Amino acid sequence: MVVRITKTDIAKRTVLKVDGLLQAADVESLNQEWACAQGDVTLELSQLQSADLHGVEAIHQMIQRGARLQGLSPYLELLLSTSRATTFGPQ
Repeated sequence: MVVRITKTDIAKRTVLKVDGLLQAADVESLNQEWACAQGDVTLELSQLQSADLHGVEAIHQMIQRGARLQGLSPYLELLLSTSRATTFGPQ
């Protein structure tokens, strides 16, 4: 499955909806959409099936830059929390 990134600007915020499988090859596209975003950014991940290590790291970096997550499945929540503990140590 390929990834699809859809950007929607609403008032003073941007929603980046990520569908499919976020892989290393897709991270640059996601970062480009982030760079063009206006105001606060929300990552809508309800249709994101999975992410490889590079995709997970990109999401972590966006969180550190202030992105909010929306629609996170229990699987992705576990994937993000597990990878964060592995990469950065227990929080």
